[in-house]
Amino acid sequence: MSNNKAQQLQIDIQQDVAKGVYSNFAIISHSHAEFIVDLASTLPGTPKAQVVSRVILAPRACQASRHGTAREYHALRAGVR
Repeated sequence: MSNNKAQQLQIDIQQDVAKGVYSNFAIISHSHAEFIVDLASTLPGTPKAQVVSRVILAPRACQASRHGTAREYHALRAGVR
């Protein structure tokens, strides 16, 4: 008999991480084992971008992120949030 109840995970976030960073540009690359997302900031008309954060994801986490991002984007477009 399996337990169908979803486990809840308590997540803590440090204050400096909670502030976030601004990014208007992303570069996504991958290997067979991971996806790498470099978030960058650039000014219009400048040929250089500064990476402000790098996130390395396992393929399964990348897939979950993709689905969650799509869901939130569609909710935003529909005026739900």
